[in-house]
Amino acid sequence: MYKEEKFTTFSNEKTHRNVDILDRLEDYCGKDYVPMHMPGAKRNTDLFKMGNPYGLDITEIDGFDNMHHATDIIKEAFERASKVFGADETLFLVNGSSAGILSAICGATRKGDSVLVARNCHVSVYNAIYLNELNPVYIYPEPYNSNKVQEDILNEKYSNIESDCLEYDNNNQLQKVECNDKSCNIIDSGLGIYGKVYADDIEKHLKENENISTVIITSPTYEGIVSDIKSIACVVHRYGKVLIVDEAHGAHLHFHKDLPESAVDCGADAVIQSIHKTLPSFTQTALLHLNGKIIDRDKVKHYWNIYQSTSPSYLLLAGIDRCVSIIQENGKELFDNYVYNLKCLRKRLSKLKYIKLLDVDDISKIVLATWNGKGLHDILLKYYHIELEMSSLKYIIAMTSIADKVEYYERFTQALEQIDELIEAQLLAIKQENILNSSINNDKLYNTLNKYNCNTDTSKNVQLRQDILTKIVYYNKALKNVGLIQSIGENSNINNYSGLYKANVKLNIYKALTCDNKEKINLYQAQGKISANTVCFYPPGIPLVNPGEIITKEVIDYIISGLNTGLEVMGLDIENIELNNCKDEELIRKGVYLLCLK
Repeated sequence: MYKEEKFTTFSNEKTHRNVDILDRLEDYCGKDYVPMHMPGAKRNTDLFKMGNPYGLDITEIDGFDNMHHATDIIKEAFERASKVFGADETLFLVNGSSAGILSAICGATRKGDSVLVARNCHVSVYNAIYLNELNPVYIYPEPYNSNKVQEDILNEKYSNIESDCLEYDNNNQLQKVECNDKSCNIIDSGLGIYGKVYADDIEKHLKENENISTVIITSPTYEGIVSDIKSIACVVHRYGKVLIVDEAHGAHLHFHKDLPESAVDCGADAVIQSIHKTLPSFTQTALLHLNGKIIDRDKVKHYWNIYQSTSPSYLLLAGIDRCVSIIQENGKELFDNYVYNLKCLRKRLSKLKYIKLLDVDDISKIVLATWNGKGLHDILLKYYHIELEMSSLKYIIAMTSIADKVEYYERFTQALEQIDELIEAQLLAIKQENILNSSINNDKLYNTLNKYNCNTDTSKNVQLRQDILTKIVYYNKALKNVGLIQSIGENSNINNYSGLYKANVKLNIYKALTCDNKEKINLYQAQGKISANTVCFYPPGIPLVNPGEIITKEVIDYIISGLNTGLEVMGLDIENIELNNCKDEELIRKGVYLLCLK
């Protein structure tokens, strides 16, 4: 007799024993961390909801179109996005803005072309230069004018010091000079922030280099600096060239009058936007906008097909489309409320004395100058559970979006206000009592902490609050150790080199990367060598040195400053990764190497 086979079911309850990525995500997101970072949805499940992703995940089945040959619902989604963002044509990117940048550059150029590239472009631009064997001509954005910021910080820090302790140097930067007052500490000038690219400079390069086929710039920058794209587009098009703008950090610009104009509205031929950065969409999602007739759209689309997965996630596609729908239906209300809250936030932050809010073009970027960016980042994370977008040597960046909760801004502001007062109290102790490791009877510090009572902490941090209130000495040392307060007579561990310099190119990127004769060189012995690798702080992913470029002492010093401060440096071969806060000479023994050409 035929025996009927029965299907069985499987229960997966706690079948795995290892802690995997999903476990870590669920644990982290169940805590009280404030997301002052991308993605733009900000884990705000009150505003944005979806079902279990396992129950929604599909492939190209009937009725759901094909992204690489869109004729139905995906084609409609493309058209809806182009209308909402004001572009002639829009394509979805499920491999991030990097895929869009690769597609646009490779589609706009031929192998071996010369291209005009802003030196502060993201590493993905240099990957496209390698892939199409291009010859970059660099244009250098002007450094962000930080004189006023540095002067404000110095004036606050030295407000009780005799005026003859301060003077302007040859570069018109305010500096401390030698004096008998032991409370003086020097702060280095320049924040290492790239400024704008100007149309006149671009025209000069186009006149001098007739072979340039394409101009590639970044606007806004990571720090919210926006170039005059309208003027730049006029110049570039007058010479019959293509303008590509990496607007990864500017997907939100089109949607409010108090924000700078988007490159899409200003005449750029190709604009790449990471909608996951500043809008409510999933990480890895982005848009490629195409405008006008100068750029070869069919060729760009050919490369777009190459650099996109042939199995695009419908969850990511749906996330992009839902983001577009939210803006289309509720954008005005969301952005009006967002901009109002931003202005309130910036007004409060502008009152800080020792942590300075920078005046940047895009008000959504909260850029704060300090003596040690990584140190401030670490204090905010460890003591306040506030996670920032990035830290650099001398500043931090907090990212905002329409999905931010008022609670985020309140906790962020109160934390910074408290730290600012603690810095003031510690400086006062140094000045008046000539001490750093002050005793537990330091009333000024105690009263400051007690005043705030660590209100920014939730009930989960009661023990931490008690720790801070009863161990003021420890907290003083924490401020000192991260560089927010320096010992009398100590120099900052942050090098005065700003990181803005002109590259000495000996070989194009493609030839340097494909060269067989390479060797690992100790970082300290690499001066004068030709790099065979890209080295950058990440974030932001802007190369300090590219393959084919001479490694200078300034580059080495800047890399060491980053390592000493605890920044993530990509492109090095580090044999011992325990490098944070070590002395420079210790790096030789510990082993930091850079791949160079022989």
